Amino acid sequence: AYHRAALRLARAAGDRREEASALNNVAAVYADIGGADSALAYHARALALRRAAGDRAGEAITLTNIGAVFANTGRPDSALAYYARALPLRRAVGDRGGEAVTLGNIGAAYRNVGRTDSGLVYYARALSLWRAAGERDGEATVLHNIGAAWHDAGRGDSALTYYASALRL
Repeated sequence: AYHRAALRLARAAGDRREEASALNNVAAVYADIGGADSALAYHARALALRRAAGDRAGEAITLTNIGAVFANTGRPDSALAYYARALPLRRAVGDRGGEAVTLGNIGAAYRNVGRTDSGLVYYARALSLWRAAGERDGEATVLHNIGAAWHDAGRGDSALTYYASALRL
């Protein structure tokens, strides 16, 4: 209800960027409660507004969010396609944290379809960005995900090493 109220206010004010943010927030709620189709519809509206406003940073966020909806509903190929569209935008606007998030999402999508080697490549790229930025939370998350990938691959020794590294942060 609050996100919809914010959406109405943004529309009334003619603030397209805020309207797109509110649409993304409504979409996130739908995604959280299992309404993937509604989430995708709201994200599509947000994406159109962000493009019309020339908001490349916001466009990258929305593309990543759409990818996440697809990833969470068992459609990794669609997720990867949206992440691939978001990644160059993240780089173009200098959003290193967002780039790391998108790289981690790509790694997770590959891991979830059993392509551990590809997932590890993307996790490593995300890890280097988090470390360069000094973002310990992001670094810990990726270290945990690398551990999970090694666990999935039957390499418990490597998994434990990465889990322990994540815990130290």
